[in-house]
Amino acid sequence: MMAPAYEENPVQAFPIHSDTFMGTASGVSCVNKSILHCVEDGSVTFYFKTTGTKTFTVTAGMDFGITRDVTTIDSTNQVWIS
Repeated sequence: MMAPAYEENPVQAFPIHSDTFMGTASGVSCVNKSILHCVEDGSVTFYFKTTGTKTFTVTAGMDFGITRDVTTIDSTNQVWIS
């Protein structure tokens, strides 16, 4: 994700704010969230408004963009959601 730099050029970085989730996700709301970063290997389940769920086997370092139709997220591993 592109974040504003304190100079004139943008930098690619993970956004951190007061609502950033860090830990093993269980029903974590995706309201105002745009990215998930996997800290450890495991699995992540995305719950959608109308189309059920999708579960992915993930490895540490993987990133996912969170779209507006994702309602909540579960994980078996440590993740950051911002």
